This record gives sequence, structure tokens and C-alpha cells, in this order.
Amino acid sequence: MTLLKNKMIETNNEHIIVDEPNKRVIFYQYEADLLQKRLEEVEAMKDKNIVDKVSLYATEENLQEIEEVAEATEMNLKFEGKIDGYFDGEDAFIYSQFLDPTREVCKHKQQQEKIISSAIKKGSIDEIPQLQEEFDLRAARHRDVIEMADVFRQVFKTYPTPMHEPKYIKKVMDDNTIFTLVTYEDKIVSIASADINSKYNNAEITDCATLPEFRGNGLLTHIIANLEERLIEREVPNLFSLTRAQSIGMNHVIAKHGYDYRGTLVQNCDISGSFEDMNIWVKQLEL
Repeated sequence: MTLLKNKMIETNNEHIIVDEPNKRVIFYQYEADLLQKRLEEVEAMKDKNIVDKVSLYATEENLQEIEEVAEATEMNLKFEGKIDGYFDGEDAFIYSQFLDPTREVCKHKQQQEKIISSAIKKGSIDEIPQLQEEFDLRAARHRDVIEMADVFRQVFKTYPTPMHEPKYIKKVMDDNTIFTLVTYEDKIVSIASADINSKYNNAEITDCATLPEFRGNGLLTHIIANLEERLIEREVPNLFSLTRAQSIGMNHVIAKHGYDYRGTLVQNCDISGSFEDMNIWVKQLEL
């Protein structure tokens, strides 16, 4: 079983994904004995222009193994951040290698650092204000997928996953992703999801989209609070969110909910037509 042929390997001991739209390979779980072989397969994909970023999620326990393999293969690994509790309570340390040197450049570093600082300075809020009466909040249903896809099309020119396709949204709903949305006059105007990873007992707050004319109403604040309530019901405590590093609004919204900043993934995924840096924010829910 090779990465080039299968694009994903998921066994008891390995969990590796080839993410072609974002030209990256992510190693979530791997065997030390096979890691060097897998990295050689990635090199072959680089030659075919399939991938130019490799990310490894490491537990504290296997950090030394990664260092040894990196030395043996002459990998230039860079620590980008960590996700607290990612592996069912164990922290994930994210190390990346950039196979294309242009991809490791953080183009807007100074601006992004100001956004992070302002989000942290504002801090979390004790109480969420009541949703304005002209809006309604509810869980998404299968019959919403066509309208949801249309919202994603309007908000994002490109997106790391095919959220503009109704069939894909239905698929992820069936695969343990929960969506909450806000409607105005029975039309969907804001959406976000919690992508639940049952294997690792974590959830990513993601797919946040609000139609431009409805921004500034705090809709995502209410949606995220609702998603967290639903995750508590499902006993999923380990949360994280990857926010666009240049988005003042999203970084402030997520910090408002008590998430802590843990690093920045440089040129991590294709959003609105180009690779963007993504900030890591984490939170532990009390069950």
C-alpha cells in the first residue's frame, strides 16, 4: 500500500492523508519503522508536483523518533504549533517540512501578529448576549445542504474541502460532522460546524461562513456556543479551530469563546484562491 496510489492510509498503526487540493501530506499516526519509507514516497510525489508541504502530528512520546528520522532523511522540520488534547487528551505537536521554499514564507507576519495580540487582549466574554429576534438558530438538516452549499459558494472563491457540493456536505453530516446555522426570514445566512473525530475524541470548529450583508451581528458567536453545547452532550471535550490568520473577525470570535492561541500553520490550505496561514486555537470543555 503506497501513498501515491491510495492517497490515504488508515490502519491500526497508520493514519496518513494525501491532501491534493492543498498540496500537502499529513501524518496523524505512523509507525516508526515505516516512517522513513513513507517520507521517501512523499519525495516521489513532490517530483510529480502533487505535494510541497508535509506535516507530522507527534505526541510527546514519539518526538525523539521523529528527530531521529529527520536526521537520517535530512528533513528540515519546523515546529509550527500544538493542539492540546488532540489525541484523546494527549497533546499533538505539529512539525512541518516545506518541500518548496516559497511555501514556508509567512507573507503577512507582522499584520498577523497584531491580529493575534488584539484577539488575546480582548479575551473571552462571560456571557453571550441574546440572539436578535429577527434571527433563528438551529441544527442543520439533510434538506438544508443545497442552500448551505450556496452560502459557501458566495463566501469562498475556493475552500480546502468541497463545501460547495451538496453531496459532500451530506456525506460529512453522515460521517459525524454536526452543523449549526442561523436563518433570517427562513434563509440560511450563517453556518459553522464541529468536525468530530471519534478516533481521537476531539472536534474541530470549522466551516465558518456568514453572508457579507449579515456580518457584524455576532451570528458565529451564537453558533459556536451552540456547537459547544452539542459537543458536551456527546462528551467530546478536546476542541480546536484553525482560523485564517488574516481574519480579524474570526480570530476575535474564537478568542471570545475562551480558546487559547497555540501557533500558526504557514501557507496551510487554499482558501479564496491562495494558500493562507492558519492560526491554531484550542479549548478544553468541562463535561
